[in-house]
Order: sequence, then C-alpha cells, then structure tokens
Amino acid sequence: MMRSFCLAPYKVGSRKVRRLAALQPTLNRLYDLVSQDVEFVSEALRVTSLECAWSAHELEVFRRVSSRPAKPRLLLPNSIFLEELSGSCVLTVGNVQAGEPYQHHLVHTLQRAEHPHVAQGPLLAVCDALATAAKMVHPARPRVAVLTKPSDNVALRTRIDVYGVGRLLEEHGVQPVYVSMRDMARAELDSAGDLLLDGEALSVVYSRFDFSHPLGKQTPSLEAIDAEHTAEWIAVERMEMSSAVVSSTLGCRLAHRRSVQQAKQGSS
Repeated sequence: MMRSFCLAPYKVGSRKVRRLAALQPTLNRLYDLVSQDVEFVSEALRVTSLECAWSAHELEVFRRVSSRPAKPRLLLPNSIFLEELSGSCVLTVGNVQAGEPYQHHLVHTLQRAEHPHVAQGPLLAVCDALATAAKMVHPARPRVAVLTKPSDNVALRTRIDVYGVGRLLEEHGVQPVYVSMRDMARAELDSAGDLLLDGEALSVVYSRFDFSHPLGKQTPSLEAIDAEHTAEWIAVERMEMSSAVVSSTLGCRLAHRRSVQQAKQGSS
C-alpha cells in the first residue's frame, strides 16, 4: 500500500537526483530485455519448474506466447523525479507500476498546495502513458481495461484508486473498462488479433491484479489448484497473444522473480 513518508517534499542535491532519474530507464530496459529472453528465464526457473507444476505451466505459457507478433511494451515509471530548484531538487517518490497512483496523487496534491514549486505527480504520468499506448493500438476508439480482483473481493483503497485512474483516463479521451479475471476469461481474439470483450476491442490491459501463486507454495500437481485459478491461464495467454498492450506482461513478472534476478547478477 502506498503511504506518505513525509509531510513535506524531501530535498536532496540535484546531482544525486539526476543520477537516480537516469537509472530508472536503465532498470526498465534491463527488465524489458530479460523479460524477452525465453532461454535465460527458462533456465533460471528450471529447478523451480521441476518442483512446482504451477511454475512449469507458467513457463510453458511463456514459451508459447513468445512467438507472438511484436507489439508495443508499456514500462511504467516506478518513481517520479521533479524539477530542480536553486541547486537542489524537490521530489516525491512512489511505486506506480503496481502501486496506488491515485492515492499517492492525493498526498502529492497536498504537497503542491503547500509547495507550489512541486511538479506534476505520478498519477498523470501513468494515465498519460496508458492513454498514449491505447491510442497507438486503436486511435479511433481507445479502451483501457483496468484489471483487478472481482469487485466484491477488492479492498476499498484499491477500488478508490482504480476508479480515480479511470476518471482521469476519460479526461484523456480514453474509455476505461473495469474488469476481473472472470471477465477476461470471456474475452476472445478476432482474426486481426484484437482482444474482444463483449464485442468491444481492448487497447490496453492495465493490470492491478495479483498474479501470485494461488497456494503460496510449490505444488507437485495442477490438480491441487481450483478450476478458477487454472482458467486464468486461458485469459493470460489471450492477453499476451493479442494486440492489446499489457502493463505487466508475463515475461516482466517472471523477470522480477528472485531466482531470475539472482541468475542475472551471476551472469553480469
């Protein structure tokens, strides 16, 4: 959960901030490259996949979707660094890849009210990126699917956040669609590769869904997994194979696994 860690913007030297700001695209690029390296990721997760049927199925799907046609990839920033001021830089920092940009925006709004030199915050950056990606896929009718758990099982703070994002997307001329994995299981691919939900094409899938292991431990057989979780893989594969831009691809999620990161460190 996103929480404010100071009442006022925190000031640090501009040189240090420029170094941090320059590091973000480098890290994004690193994860992007790792997420597309099927052989490297498969080898890094080989032992895990031998011990866990769920992980083995993940890798199987990952290898299949790696053959899809190239499409834009969306790498949202984890931190927003703000303007330089008199030799220092005022900034707020927030995890907006899987965090809660709307709630962080409320804190940021207070900071801007009390400190007018603070620049725009992460919510606008996220929505700008989502809207741009959606219009790249479907310029005439961009639609962003905001993917969460079913509404009856979503924490109040997350519901507030996703609807806050949705309202700003509407201001960008993009239609938000609030969906769960149950909804996405109904989605279909048409002959053009578009991801259709109830007959309407989705341009972007903005994932706020937790794709973690359903049991939280190694599972020798998929028989131990309930049918609803097993069916998620059909939806995941369709999203990956479609023209829709996915904010958190299967490859990126695998690239964040500890064993993959450790393997990357060992190969550096």
